[in-house]
Amino acid sequence: MKLISLNPLRKRILKLLKPLFEPEAVVLVSISVLRRVNIAVVSEKFNDLDLEQRDELVWPTLEQNLSDDELNRIGMCMLMDPQEGALLIPDLAGTQNEIAHAS
Repeated sequence: MKLISLNPLRKRILKLLKPLFEPEAVVLVSISVLRRVNIAVVSEKFNDLDLEQRDELVWPTLEQNLSDDELNRIGMCMLMDPQEGALLIPDLAGTQNEIAHAS
């Protein structure tokens, strides 16, 4: 069985999500060793929102633009406000602009 590259899917997800949260957000999309696509978004738009409200800002866009197979490749989707992001992904502190522009 030939393994297909998940990099095109990773890039598509980045292109879908970055415009929703620019310019201040960090959107990271990575491929795990288990061949799953993991998403992390750190944005001020998530301040004071519960998990369901955060999902409502992201999942409709993904569901409208990705196939069922592509959606099934998503292993994790972490949607964090800046304070949560600093706690859960300490490497982001002070480097958010650098990461956002490098993607």
